[in-house]
Amino acid sequence: MEDGYGFFGKHKQLVTIFSAKNYCGDFDNDAAVMNVDLDLMCKFITFKGDAKKNAAKNKGSAGKKKNYYFWDELNN
Repeated sequence: MEDGYGFFGKHKQLVTIFSAKNYCGDFDNDAAVMNVDLDLMCKFITFKGDAKKNAAKNKGSAGKKKNYYFWDELNN
């Protein structure tokens, strides 16, 4: 999981979360944590891999990925 999490399945009904950034020091993947609130809104908190973190500092916040989803959005 390069971005720390990913959706799978026809209607994005499965999410895989990778909780170890820079896995074994060999990969520049992000880590993520998923929070589901009472309205079934899924929110992801990501922890950038070291190289991505340094690149983001140089670029600013352009191209920032959406890190929250309503359950309805996932099933469309």
